[in-house]
Amino acid sequence: MVATRFDYALLKEKIQKKYGTIKNFSEAIGICTMSLWRKLNGKTDFTMSEVSLILELLGIETSEIPMYFFNQLN
Repeated sequence: MVATRFDYALLKEKIQKKYGTIKNFSEAIGICTMSLWRKLNGKTDFTMSEVSLILELLGIETSEIPMYFFNQLN
């Protein structure tokens, strides 16, 4: 079984607009920059608590979750 890969381009754009850099955002959510980089590049998965915090910090509505977290790569 092949793992589904997701495109986080919209999430990356939202992070850049609000926090400027991945480093700044990783500090805001309390994980190391490399861990966040790996998550945003599909190497590891976000936890539910991370998703919840990201929604809060970036002002993402729950109805927008699929757009930011479940946009599948072809």
